[in-house]
Amino acid sequence: MKRSYDAIAGVYDSLAKIFIGKALRDAQVYLVQHIPAGAKSLIAGGGTGWILEEITKLHRAGLQIDYLDISANMIAKAKQQNIQGNVIEFLQQSADEDFEGNNYDVILTPFFFDNFKGFTMQSIFNRLHQKLKLHGLWLYADFQVMGKHSIFQKAMLFVMYTFFRLACNIEAKQLPDVVGQFAKNGYQSTDRRTFKKEFIISAVYTKV
Repeated sequence: MKRSYDAIAGVYDSLAKIFIGKALRDAQVYLVQHIPAGAKSLIAGGGTGWILEEITKLHRAGLQIDYLDISANMIAKAKQQNIQGNVIEFLQQSADEDFEGNNYDVILTPFFFDNFKGFTMQSIFNRLHQKLKLHGLWLYADFQVMGKHSIFQKAMLFVMYTFFRLACNIEAKQLPDVVGQFAKNGYQSTDRRTFKKEFIISAVYTKV
């Protein structure tokens, strides 16, 4: 069975709040402020699309956004969001497959790479890396195991991975080393913030 969030699209945001609370949204809203006016952007794994309205609060027009998600139901919900004068192209497909978008000023991957095993993550990372302009911004948010709360964090990840493997057939069982990929490809970390007692990280990377 192919990975898909179709079955839980209608309740995904509520589930996320149950598991994590407000921090999941806060981590993504923190990144939105870094999107410059007039940017050509890619959002990979954007889910229900609520983040589009957060972006529109800052930029009512002038943005070109490619919105990539494998779930038809998630795309359908995202299309209902208010985008004002921005231009959105919705791409319903897996990031495992190539797509036409290129030369992005910004790539946003919110809680996206945690779906994939290491090898798949590396392949997708490399594809997106090639599509980001030199000096472009990569806005990254995801979970991490860090600090004195690591036992709690590992327990939460186990519960979440068990649920989403059963409900959505995701392939991953543990977090891949995405931060290592940024370092390997020479990205410069220009801003970062943690949430939920360091369980969530939001980071801004510049391609140099």
